[in-house]
Amino acid sequence: MSEHDENRKFGDLADFLHTMGDVAKGKISFADAVKDLNEKDKAIAKEFFNKAKETFKDLMKSIKDKKRDLDMQAKYDMGSAVKVSQNGQTSYMGVKEKPKKSYFKEFIENGGRSLKNAGEVLTGEKTLGQAVKAELKAVDVSMSGSYRGYRYAKATVEGLRDIIARHRGTKKEHPQPKKEINPYDKLEPNQFSVALHTAYTNLVRIENFGPLLPEKEKDIAIAEVNKLMESAKKRYPDMQPTDKGAYFKDTKIQNTEAQLFAYMQKDCEKNSDNNLVKQEMKKYEAWRQNKDYVQGFVSEYPFNNVELYGGTITKDMKGLHGKFTAKDHLYNPLEKGQNVMSDKQLLKEKMKIAKLNLK
Repeated sequence: MSEHDENRKFGDLADFLHTMGDVAKGKISFADAVKDLNEKDKAIAKEFFNKAKETFKDLMKSIKDKKRDLDMQAKYDMGSAVKVSQNGQTSYMGVKEKPKKSYFKEFIENGGRSLKNAGEVLTGEKTLGQAVKAELKAVDVSMSGSYRGYRYAKATVEGLRDIIARHRGTKKEHPQPKKEINPYDKLEPNQFSVALHTAYTNLVRIENFGPLLPEKEKDIAIAEVNKLMESAKKRYPDMQPTDKGAYFKDTKIQNTEAQLFAYMQKDCEKNSDNNLVKQEMKKYEAWRQNKDYVQGFVSEYPFNNVELYGGTITKDMKGLHGKFTAKDHLYNPLEKGQNVMSDKQLLKEKMKIAKLNLK
């Protein structure tokens, strides 16, 4: 292609985009704009228009996705959150409200960070370029957290950058990693029910352990519950959230407990022939609201089985504060579910018994 042809190509594109800009502003109609193009350029115009339309659609989606992610990061602690995509819709599970900082506290923290950066430059731990880069990143995080308009502008810039790079062919499209199969999806109904109730027991234990269990260990346990609820959402998409349980004072688990209990209610409805599960759910309905479960003349106060739920008295063991781990002091919902016989295994065992010749 000659230099003249190359210039002609981009000249046509510029003219076309200029005309489309007039259409967007309402100066002329799209039909009038097409009439103004001579016959030779109509095919090119149509191609440009289709590409522009697709590009604009991609750009708007990219900006919307990036803005949503930035808004979530600004408002919530996403440390143990799980992004769930279903039917083209994206939602988040396990998000936690970020504690709001006063202007004075944020000012002090920013000042301390800047002084630390300057000190590291003077001692040679960082170059001036590295320190400036760290400052700019910190300002970006602060602005993203505080100003909605800044987040929208940032999302727009990042979206435009991605689209331009993609169309220039300079953006490396990394192959999407193979989506990990959620192991809870493989559980049969009776196994899944056991996993749900085991996870709920863990939340009660976390509440009762209090400071014995470090925050990072709580996050590990909640992340596992979120993975379980991601599977539950596929089984019970019509789940209606329930109110928070008054028994649970730990803000880190309040929302998770409310969601998990709602899924347990749905699971109980679907498997209504299991009387043990129904009985346990009646107890939980009372206990989670800090009420005794009363049946006849028998009254049980909330989660009174110390061995199963962990006693609240353990919170006073200051020498053990921060010493517990999720692995050693909580149950594994997946393993508990898998340990329950599947329908196939149960049938096999029944057939074995049927073949026995009892004398």
